[in-house]
Amino acid sequence: MFMPQLAVVYFTPDIAAVALVRELLEQNGMGARVVQASSTVEFAQTIEDTQTALILAEESGLGSDLPRVFSIARERWPEIPLICLTNRPEVAEAARWFSLGADDCLSLRSSAFCIAALRRALKMANMLLEKKRWQQRGAGTTRLLKAMQDLSEAHDLPTVQKTVAFAEREVIALAGTQSPELLETLTDIGAVAISNVRMYAELEQRIKDRTRLLEETNRELESCSFSVSHDL
Repeated sequence: MFMPQLAVVYFTPDIAAVALVRELLEQNGMGARVVQASSTVEFAQTIEDTQTALILAEESGLGSDLPRVFSIARERWPEIPLICLTNRPEVAEAARWFSLGADDCLSLRSSAFCIAALRRALKMANMLLEKKRWQQRGAGTTRLLKAMQDLSEAHDLPTVQKTVAFAEREVIALAGTQSPELLETLTDIGAVAISNVRMYAELEQRIKDRTRLLEETNRELESCSFSVSHDL
């Protein structure tokens, strides 16, 4: 199944800084693309639209917006690592960003520390994303089994068609299009479900026909009884 490339969202107005981080990642074999965001609105939208593995926030130039960015990140995506990049590596300054929710605070002047921290953060992000994928697969498997159970109990064609379409989406989400066995099983179950619908329809029609015949017979018996009673 196709997996989108992980993204490092970098909150900064500095295009050169983005290029520097991108170069650090490429040179050190860290497979992630860098996406720049220069406003809080763009920042939030970027994370919504990408498979974000790491958030970088630069203090210089956007310092007044950083608390808001940290608040958005921690409120909506608490599992994504957040690193503050600063030109002022003083302990008091770092403590401030840690208190706002940063996982790390790095000096832009120390590329070695930046590389190590980026590698560590991306590794952790990959582990979290892999855990989430397995959780999603578990939930997807449960939904797929439920859909197949629903197919076996469906009594009308629209329900069968709707359930088959849902189950097909779950199969593709779980195993991609390269899953002929699952798709074939789903096709077989769908065919059985359609056959069952026809059988239920025929059975229902036979019950209606028998009911009508019984009602007609009862009316005839009542009429006959009335005539006999009248003759007597």
